[in-house]
Amino acid sequence: MSRDKQQLEEANERYNNLYNPKKGEVFKHYKNDKCYKVKGIAMRECDLEIMVLYSSMEIDYPFLWTRPLKEWVEPMGEDGIRRFRFWSES
Repeated sequence: MSRDKQQLEEANERYNNLYNPKKGEVFKHYKNDKCYKVKGIAMRECDLEIMVLYSSMEIDYPFLWTRPLKEWVEPMGEDGIRRFRFWSES
């Protein structure tokens, strides 16, 4: 198996072992309660990091945002309250 194929399979396994935001799902950010819509899942070419593509539902920006999936699903702690960085409104 080529190194690239093995890396892709490992990235796919990491993705499948985490909660996976789905295209079209709406999430709120833990800091500002603003809504964001998932546009898709991507892979960063340089290191095969799995990324979430998303857009703001509050402001009509002409571009998409990206965030590593591991950060998207990362639990955050603030004021003694633990919750995810983004949580689903669905």
